[in-house]
Amino acid sequence: MYDVENITELYNQTGSIFNFTSIPCNPASPNEKGRDEEAVGFVRNYCFSERNEFDSIDQANEFLSAKLEEIKSGNVSKRELTPLHLFF
Repeated sequence: MYDVENITELYNQTGSIFNFTSIPCNPASPNEKGRDEEAVGFVRNYCFSERNEFDSIDQANEFLSAKLEEIKSGNVSKRELTPLHLFF
C-alpha cells in the first residue's frame, strides 16, 4: 500500500517546481481519472496536432499558451457560456 501523505507531499513539491497545483483523484473513483486523462488528451491533440516541433521550450510555451486561450474562449457543445466565463 502506498503512503498517501508522502505521495501527496511529492506531488505538492513537484507542483511548486513546475507552478501547478495537484489534485489527486479520489480512491475508488475511476471515473475521475478517466475524465482527467480525457481532458489532457484533448488539450494535447488540439494543441499539438497542428504543430509539434519547436526551436525552444519558450517557443513551445508561447504556442501552448495561445492554444489554451483559444480553448478557454471557445464555445463548448450545448453550453451558453465559454470556459473563460465559467471558471475565470
